[in-house]
Amino acid sequence: MIPWLMLIIFISVYEINNMNKKKLYKERTVFILFAILAVIMSYYYSKNPYGISISEFVLNLLGYDL
Repeated sequence: MIPWLMLIIFISVYEINNMNKKKLYKERTVFILFAILAVIMSYYYSKNPYGISISEFVLNLLGYDL
C-alpha cells in the first residue's frame, strides 16, 4: 500500500503543479478525483488481494455479471 500511495502522491503533485502553471483549474479538479479514486482502489485491493478484482468490481458496478 505504501509504495502505491507514494507513487500516486508523487505523480499527483507533479501533475497538479503543471496544471497550476497552465491555469487548468477544471482539469485539476478531475485529476484530483481520479487520484482519490486510485488511492481508494489500491487500498481496497491491498486489503483483499485474493477477493474480487478491480475490473470485476467495476463490471459489477456497471451491471455486467461474470
